[in-house]
Amino acid sequence: MMYLESTCYHPPAVRCAVETVGADHFIFGTDAPPLKVLKKQRVELIKTIGLAAADEAKVYAGNAKRLLKI
Repeated sequence: MMYLESTCYHPPAVRCAVETVGADHFIFGTDAPPLKVLKKQRVELIKTIGLAAADEAKVYAGNAKRLLKI
C-alpha cells in the first residue's frame, strides 16, 4: 500500500491525500527540519482538515511507528 505525507501548504490538497489513501496511510511530514515555524504550520494544517482525534494521532506518529516498526 502507498503512504503519502503532509508536506503541503493547501488544506484541500491535504484533505484529498487523506481521502485518497486513508488516515492509516498518511504521515505527518515537513520539508524544513531546521525551520520550526514551518513545522508548527504543518501541525496547524492537519488540525484544519477536521480529522477525528484518533486519525490525527495516526498521522502525527502512529502510522510512522507502525511503518518503521518502532
